[in-house]
Amino acid sequence: MPSFLSATLMLAIALAPTSGAADNPIANSFRETASAHSKALLAAAQAMPAEKYGFSPTPAQRTFDQLLVHIVSDSRITCSAIAGVAAGPEEKLAASDPKGKLVGALQSALAFCDSALAHVTDATLTDHVTYYDQPGLRVQALVGLVDDWADHYSQQAIYLRLNGILPPTAQKATTSSVAPARNSAADTHDGQRDFDFELGAWAIHIRRLVHPLTKSNEWVSPEGYTHLVRKVWDGRASLAELENDRPSRHFDGLMLRLYNPEPHQWSIYWGSSKTGVLDAPLVGQFRNGRGEFFVHDTYQGAAVLVRLVYSDITPTSFRTESSYSADGGTTWEPNLIQTFTREKK
Repeated sequence: MPSFLSATLMLAIALAPTSGAADNPIANSFRETASAHSKALLAAAQAMPAEKYGFSPTPAQRTFDQLLVHIVSDSRITCSAIAGVAAGPEEKLAASDPKGKLVGALQSALAFCDSALAHVTDATLTDHVTYYDQPGLRVQALVGLVDDWADHYSQQAIYLRLNGILPPTAQKATTSSVAPARNSAADTHDGQRDFDFELGAWAIHIRRLVHPLTKSNEWVSPEGYTHLVRKVWDGRASLAELENDRPSRHFDGLMLRLYNPEPHQWSIYWGSSKTGVLDAPLVGQFRNGRGEFFVHDTYQGAAVLVRLVYSDITPTSFRTESSYSADGGTTWEPNLIQTFTREKK
């Protein structure tokens, strides 16, 4: 956690217009900078070979895998402060865990941070939050996040170079005929077509937890649901319609997904015929064929973090899992698991 706050940044906040909240130039600048650091952190973690995860330049320094554990922990604490929620207990993660688990944990922490940053506006920069158990301002957590991520990526880059591997950002800048950087696809990925796999009609197998966050293991599997998806605005949005073909239990719902090309993120809005309103959106993106989307909500009066994950995507099937976290994203309890199978055309 940094012990200072940029005077220049504070001056910019003081001079920022309060009436043009829709523009949010300062919050957008944070998002842009954090997004670049986030991609570099993940790409560096992927670039280091698994057999080199125990490497450190000297015995007094963290090993590469210890550094990743530290980044995950710091990111969750800092982004919980940015989101204004409790950080919860430390995630059970060890440097001895395999590369796949460590990279997955880092990816999840970065997606959580994406969600926290997505809801920041210039008007909320000076809101009071708890940051490392101390009272502070949201902007302090934002400065701390950008500062920490820049510092940790520089460490990753040094470790890679000491093992003869060009860091991702250096690869991105090269103009030689060397093969593209491992993260170049992610850096140039538009994201606008991320939901194209879902276009068409689907049958759904549903498993729903009846009493979430009560340690209950009672699941039900309602039947008869179908899922119809079409693209809108040439793919910059998509509309999914949910129906139940049983008249005695008829239910209509829709899911509207809107793509924001600046942060390369989707916002997912849910609405049902029962309420006639759209809920607050889940915000996130796809990385390496896996989509993670988050929103802060309440369940039975208690604050929860909601996560929706898209995975196991094939031309004829995919899976979604909705989970609640009552501890700021440290632990998750799945409550709705859906397997989609494409219907024959």
